[in-house]
Amino acid sequence: MLRKLKSLGLSRDDCVGFGTDGCSVMISEKGAVKEIQKEASNAVMTHCYSHKLNNVISQSSKDKIIENTVDVMKEICNTRWVEQHDGVLQFTTDMPEIVEAL
Repeated sequence: MLRKLKSLGLSRDDCVGFGTDGCSVMISEKGAVKEIQKEASNAVMTHCYSHKLNNVISQSSKDKIIENTVDVMKEICNTRWVEQHDGVLQFTTDMPEIVEAL
């Protein structure tokens, strides 16, 4: 992140926040958050709410049909979290052809 700021000609002092999923690589004492805050002292870390929402949804849907559908979608169109909405829409649109092909 710091290299990207520099490459864009942006001041580290103007960095006031960034989001992370909260994994140990990011938030440990030697993690990325501490490294970023060494150079961007105004930067405040916040947990990524999209990541939290994804975790809550995936943990709350224990219905076997939903689990199976999600598993099939992952096999067919595994994408990054931010692209999953588009992937679900595409899967829904293409579902008849997928079933026919099987």
